[in-house]
Amino acid sequence: MKKAFRLIYILLVVSVLGSCQADKGIRVTVKKDVVTEIDSRIFGQFLERANKGAEKGIEAALEPGTHQLQEGFFPLIEAMHIPIMRFPGGGDAERTDWTELIDLPGRAERPLFIKDNKIDTVTQKFGYDKALRLAEQIGSEMIIAVNFADAFKKKKSIEEAANHAAGLVAYCNLPVGADLPAGMRDWPSLRAKNGHPEPYHVKYIQIANEPFTFSKAIKRTGPIDEAIKAHYFKCLGVYIDAIKAVDPTVQIIADGNCEGFTLSLADRFGTGIDYVAYHAYSPVGIRKIKRWDKEEVSRDSLTEEELWNAWVSVPEIDENGLSVLNHPVYQNALKPGYPIAITEWNWNGWWSDGVVDAQRKGSLHAKGVGAAGFIHAMVRSADKAKIGIQSLLAGSNWDITGIRVSPTAKEAPFLMPTAQIAGLYAQHHGNKLLEIEVENVPVFEQPYRMSRINPYDSVAYVDALATASEEKLFVHMINRHYREDLPIRIDLSMWNELTDEAVLHTFSGSNTDDPISVSPKRYSLITSENISFQGRKLEVFLPKRSVSILEFSIGS
Repeated sequence: MKKAFRLIYILLVVSVLGSCQADKGIRVTVKKDVVTEIDSRIFGQFLERANKGAEKGIEAALEPGTHQLQEGFFPLIEAMHIPIMRFPGGGDAERTDWTELIDLPGRAERPLFIKDNKIDTVTQKFGYDKALRLAEQIGSEMIIAVNFADAFKKKKSIEEAANHAAGLVAYCNLPVGADLPAGMRDWPSLRAKNGHPEPYHVKYIQIANEPFTFSKAIKRTGPIDEAIKAHYFKCLGVYIDAIKAVDPTVQIIADGNCEGFTLSLADRFGTGIDYVAYHAYSPVGIRKIKRWDKEEVSRDSLTEEELWNAWVSVPEIDENGLSVLNHPVYQNALKPGYPIAITEWNWNGWWSDGVVDAQRKGSLHAKGVGAAGFIHAMVRSADKAKIGIQSLLAGSNWDITGIRVSPTAKEAPFLMPTAQIAGLYAQHHGNKLLEIEVENVPVFEQPYRMSRINPYDSVAYVDALATASEEKLFVHMINRHYREDLPIRIDLSMWNELTDEAVLHTFSGSNTDDPISVSPKRYSLITSENISFQGRKLEVFLPKRSVSILEFSIGS
């Protein structure tokens, strides 16, 4: 591909900067002070069986008529360096009997119609064994979400529903011959019969998913009726006891999306809970656009730059114009004092009028840059946010899809921009967040409310942070500017032990939904260039609408 067509403009100028010149431009000084530790599990993925509309999630990645993943899928998932995955669903986990997704003696394979979901059907072709073996292949841990709604909605007695969920833990984690609770089927022996004699060692169990979907009386913010709260906590307590009775080593993730539940979790359950779940999607369906929450404006009245500026100002923006986690529900989830497991997140939005306007659709590349903002927000909250699960890892329809597949296998699987960003950061980050000083960053006004995208007085064009490990130093930079490449002066004076070589990784693309590359198909490109430098002050030009990571090696 010709360099002019790559849509990537990279110019590295190595120089010792005069103080007068340095004061005029954007400057990032990287210090050695550690702000907090970063858990690599924030770069996880949601291996979901979506079952909504035309989107079937991971099942769409199967070779037609088989139980096997399509050729070309595994190299993509392996290259994403996924540390942890979640399965089988969010809402659909609450509609599913887990035994439908394993092989049972005498049961023929059949279409699976998930309870309460009347839009579409999936099958049993990608169940727990397929998911857990895939996790083993790529060295990923696993979060299993269990069905809590059967108890909360009283479809079964609380004890029956909890014991059934505990059976899934036994199937996944107990060795053959282990002591089982009275009356429980010998699930470990069935797992062995299904081809996996050894336990899968699932470490995390999520109980409940978005409880505000269970009842109209449950809201994400505000108080909840005491009777509903008491019933919820009773169900949760019985589930925790039943699951821990099977495997006391598993770690429990309790849903924290509702203020009325979350604030009492620690008092009620103490160390019985290990994480509180939080979900972060933005903007979700955009029905109206309002200027500063008052004047409604039409989509067609906005320029492409104004749309871009709104779409990359996520999830929330702080007083410095940087991406942070600051939603009221997130603040509520912090109050019990548990670590946070963000078990679903992504730039997830669409025009709710259903109209696809070629000029106003909003680029897939913008969603990738927006996803980088989410990652920066999670890294800045790394003292509290320990797990992050990007949704949706694989599928055939939604723009949220990470690996896009064709259900008919007519097109090879390929990475969408949000997955490219997730994989880029998963591969190139340190385990320590460093203190940095950023100066002279220009800002822009983002005056529009688009569903969960908020208006802000000033958003920084450059969102930068630095991370380090024992061997590497990384400077992560988002250039949100729609029109301009921006020069960034980087001061590494405190880092004398760096070698004189580095790698510049750049994610860039256009503002259309036309593929940049056809084989392999890409809507955004990631390039890496080796660079040499002298001294400890250098200048990098960030392409417009891009994400760049400078990777330095630390010498002995």
